[in-house]
Amino acid sequence: MSFKLSRRKLIGSAFFLGSSALLGQIGLKSVYSSTWPSKYEKLNPQETAELTYAVWGKYLCGASIIYSIFEQLGQKIGEPYKSFPVDAFILLKGGMVGWGTLCGSLNSAAIVASLIIGQPQKDKPDYASLIASNLMYWYSNTNLPTFEPKCPKTDIKMPKTTSKSPLCHVSCGRWMKASGYPLASAQRLDRCARVSASVAYKLVEELNKYHEGLYNEPLQWNAQKAVGINAQFDCVDCHTHTIPSAPKLKS
Repeated sequence: MSFKLSRRKLIGSAFFLGSSALLGQIGLKSVYSSTWPSKYEKLNPQETAELTYAVWGKYLCGASIIYSIFEQLGQKIGEPYKSFPVDAFILLKGGMVGWGTLCGSLNSAAIVASLIIGQPQKDKPDYASLIASNLMYWYSNTNLPTFEPKCPKTDIKMPKTTSKSPLCHVSCGRWMKASGYPLASAQRLDRCARVSASVAYKLVEELNKYHEGLYNEPLQWNAQKAVGINAQFDCVDCHTHTIPSAPKLKS
């Protein structure tokens, strides 16, 4: 079999592929630019958590929440949810491809909130940022996982830990120390699937409140005012007892 291509065929093929990619980008752009913020209908938090848990093996912490919420909204509403490239966000796994930064479930929850709520309106709170920030505060101070699956992937009595941080490294590390299970174990994977489901449950509760005009929670943590630098609230984990002070503007 010959794999030789004439120059004309090669150029033609390249033109076809390039045009297809461009049209695809234009199509996606038109879908999202005309529907952002996107419509929302109330979802059931428990059903969303169960779906998040069920698909976690494929989508992991980075995209399981996006899938569970947008799959349901795609069935209820249609676009832009049906065309949303959920797989593109799997790389948020492990605190961004295993680097242990922000937990993928929190990253994906913030993406969902932003797409549904959009930019802040004049004289109104930035609800997307508010919900995302308060969700990180809740995650850091809650004994996780809170979600109990109907059909658990492991048969252990799941240990629960409070991370005091939104970071994957700290969250997983504290749980691994408390439980004794290593990173690659089925038990640790099940724990993170349950944590993602817990975050999905909480996020849907907050989105439902927002949708009904009932979200009125204040900002739980303002790092700029508290410590003068973008930061989580527990400085001791990284700085131990020598926490530096941020420079302040001179009046």
